[in-house]
Amino acid sequence: MGLTHATFLRNSKGMDIGLEAGKIWYRILSGVLDFYFFLGPMPAEAAAQYMDIIGRPQFVPRWALGFHQCR
Repeated sequence: MGLTHATFLRNSKGMDIGLEAGKIWYRILSGVLDFYFFLGPMPAEAAAQYMDIIGRPQFVPRWALGFHQCR
């Protein structure tokens, strides 16, 4: 039985996030705070719930692979 959870904070302003012994802290300048909590219970399920919010990653076009090395 899994006990995984995830937290996502979406904000368009500058922020600092820190981890200390057993706690997490957020220092946010301003803006709207959108907190999302994903309750797995397995890591793959928490990641899938996160990707439902932000969207799936896009594949890089094949012609672009290695393009930066030929300059």
